[in-house]
Amino acid sequence: MIKVLNNFLKEDEFKIIEDKIMSNEFPWYFQNETVTSVNYKEIPQFTHVCYLNNKPHSDYFYDLIPILEKLNAYVVLRMKFNLQNKYNNHVESGMHTDYIGTDLPVKTAILYMNTNNGYTKFESGEKIYSERNKLVVFDGKIKHTGATHTCDTFRRVVLNINFLEKNKDTSYA
Repeated sequence: MIKVLNNFLKEDEFKIIEDKIMSNEFPWYFQNETVTSVNYKEIPQFTHVCYLNNKPHSDYFYDLIPILEKLNAYVVLRMKFNLQNKYNNHVESGMHTDYIGTDLPVKTAILYMNTNNGYTKFESGEKIYSERNKLVVFDGKIKHTGATHTCDTFRRVVLNINFLEKNKDTSYA
């Protein structure tokens, strides 16, 4: 199941995160590729890992707690921001799952930090376009790919979260 929620956070909550992440002061780290495997296109991106290996990796993690609370996240496996520069045409990185090697019921959530014509495409063919403060959440076993943007905004920024939720009856509303 793929669930899309527009205006996921209250405007004041989102604005706090947006002002920090989209500023020129935010620390980004260069990666040669979006998805690590020889079967995927090498699309460079910048990342900022907020949580990994059972611990925060960034002080910015604490600004993201309202997101985790609203997702009803019980365990956070990984949380990171991705930034891609614009391209002349859409380039998809390749179908993949974010968190492999477990039988746990992992959920993946993507919070779009800005509006552009980049998108997330699922193996079903469904596309979710990047719109500011939109969240898509889905079963972590569903293959998906990100696509670069081509419009006049300089960057596409998303927050990617892999987590376990407290119960399966979460409505995210």
